Amino acid sequence: MKNTLSSFSAALLTVASSMATAVTIDDFSVDHPLIFQNGPGTTATSVAAGVGGERSIEATVLAGAFLLVDVTGGTLSHAQSPGTTSTTNVQWDGMDMSPMLDPIGLGGVDLTDGGIHNAVAITLLFADLNAVLTFNIYTDGANASTYTLVLPGGANNQLLVLPYSDFTTLLGAGADPTNVGAIEMFIDGSTTAGLDVQVNLLETISTLTGSKDDALQNDVDMDGEPGTGDTIRYTIELENAGAANETNVVLTDTVDGNTSLVCPPVSIEQGVASTCNAGVGGDFQIDVGTMTPAQTVEVVFDVVVQSVPSGINLCNQGVINSDTTTNSLTFDLGNPVPDSETCWTTTPVELQMFQIE
Repeated sequence: MKNTLSSFSAALLTVASSMATAVTIDDFSVDHPLIFQNGPGTTATSVAAGVGGERSIEATVLAGAFLLVDVTGGTLSHAQSPGTTSTTNVQWDGMDMSPMLDPIGLGGVDLTDGGIHNAVAITLLFADLNAVLTFNIYTDGANASTYTLVLPGGANNQLLVLPYSDFTTLLGAGADPTNVGAIEMFIDGSTTAGLDVQVNLLETISTLTGSKDDALQNDVDMDGEPGTGDTIRYTIELENAGAANETNVVLTDTVDGNTSLVCPPVSIEQGVASTCNAGVGGDFQIDVGTMTPAQTVEVVFDVVVQSVPSGINLCNQGVINSDTTTNSLTFDLGNPVPDSETCWTTTPVELQMFQIE
């Protein structure tokens, strides 16, 4: 199955349940030495990192000059020189210190986290040209599933959601996401010369997602930063990125204790506010109802900043539940990483020194 970001359920969307801990495949916090494949051929190396305790990377130049692949500062980078075609295969299959696939090396990792998560999320930082990315999961050597998506040129800072229900059979009866023995991510630049791709953070999530954005709605002192008496407006966009209806969807939110919730919410595209407790550290509940596949629902609400010390973070994060989703957290639209809070920093106070004569 191939998908594009414009139509495919892996659009830029939410975070999975973090109150139930996500399974982190790799956060790329452990660096991987630079692979410099000069001319046609393959170089493979392994380091102790990621799920199962080992990450293997195989870099192949098909034609042209060179390919650079490394992991540093939490980012996996694949960079082809101009005119070069190449591929990178990243593999997590247990601690064998070998690029050869061991389809049972992970020993049966449950990528559903006990039935809570139904997708894998990949944070795409950058893709300068059209690229094909393939994600494979194996239960064993006879059963595997695959998901292939097309990244449009110029894509950046997007959260890609890959529902298990949209994977297709690669081997046998397909993989069982509750019993995974190996994982592969394949960046295919075989038909795109000069491709550059950067990704970070691969982990399991829920397909019932919610992004959150914030903006200063009323800037009392007109300094462009939140301060006492200013109004911050939050916009949450829920989306059902799965293939089935999400029923009895409920959004709850408790605002930062240094802000005061304004009731009722500014707008609710679908559903009703069953509760809205205005005031400092207030909270609300929106009963959204049923969301069909690919449907989005927008909720907008305001908070007023109280008299608080300067330079502190004012953070907010919503929680989404349904009949099949438990405690899925919203993520910050400006920082599309699973579980990221949406935060403002209050205006710093400028200290003045006075000389007494």
